[in-house]
Amino acid sequence: MVIRRALTKATDTIPKHAISLEDFTREAIEACFGLAEAFERSPTSAYSSLADGRVAAILWYQQSFRTRIGFEVAMLRLGGRITGFPEPSSSRSNGFYQESLEDVVRFGGAIVDCIIMRHYEKGALARAAAASPVPVLSGGDGFGEHPSQALGDLYHLRKSFGRIDGLKIGIVGDLEWRALRSLAIGLSKFDTELYILPPPGKTGIPPDVRASLAGNGMHPKTATDINELLSVCDAVTTLGIDQSDFDKAKSEKAKAISTPSSHKITAQGLARAGHDVAVMHVGPITDEIDRSIDGTTAAHYFDEARDGMWMRMAVLASIFDRSAAVSERSRPVRIVRENWFPKPKELVAS
Repeated sequence: MVIRRALTKATDTIPKHAISLEDFTREAIEACFGLAEAFERSPTSAYSSLADGRVAAILWYQQSFRTRIGFEVAMLRLGGRITGFPEPSSSRSNGFYQESLEDVVRFGGAIVDCIIMRHYEKGALARAAAASPVPVLSGGDGFGEHPSQALGDLYHLRKSFGRIDGLKIGIVGDLEWRALRSLAIGLSKFDTELYILPPPGKTGIPPDVRASLAGNGMHPKTATDINELLSVCDAVTTLGIDQSDFDKAKSEKAKAISTPSSHKITAQGLARAGHDVAVMHVGPITDEIDRSIDGTTAAHYFDEARDGMWMRMAVLASIFDRSAAVSERSRPVRIVRENWFPKPKELVAS
């Protein structure tokens, strides 16, 4: 009963496609919080058949680990099935045929119940949603957005602090990077203060992101040193100063750039903060976090990953429930006429 009430509320507010945090209202995000929490507090039997008979196509045009298994496990826990490809070379998108994204989505959408896609091109998920006959969920698109990651991070913040309103959140990195962009957009729908520590030589806030945040009344402050963030923030999430090529199927680096002390989170820096700070990271972690933090209460990144699974379950269940309701309302009336075909005896007589 608890799950059904939470599911109904989420179904009423969630968008058809989960490809951008811009499409999620605060009401929709909070409804997903409620459903994720209901899942987390309930026995497996209470939700293990919500996606029974449903099949999700997981179409991965770009490598990942956490996002992919997060969606796969979410689908399996709901009782659904998964199919798809782990990289484009496993499909007809590469090689001789060069099948278009739109055709992959149309053909796939004719067979499955939803499409979960990760792509290296910004805007690819919007193209997929426009072509797809079934709901599309984003696993990240180039230098665009990563909504499911941000939703999981928001849920983790809500769980950790009991609220999101009133929090001061620090971000180390560039809001051009999709996970951070989506998180900032999500935070702007709440009453939060955002502090950005950009990589050296960068502003950290692209003009389009700044405009989006300002439209929600958020005006981020820029920091110059990690200690500045730690001294004022309740939570700090970092991706460091160097990231992979989001606009390529595979990332190949000639060399890694070391994180300077001005951007690195250390145990000593956390101690100097004078208050508890939650350290978050979407992974993979390199040298931007002192790994001696792993075993402390400051390390939130492992629990953050699990909370992302609960939110992906909430989004999937809500979208399936929404699509079922829409299908039921739009189902055509079937007209059956008696004696449409002659009876067998009439056929013989003629």
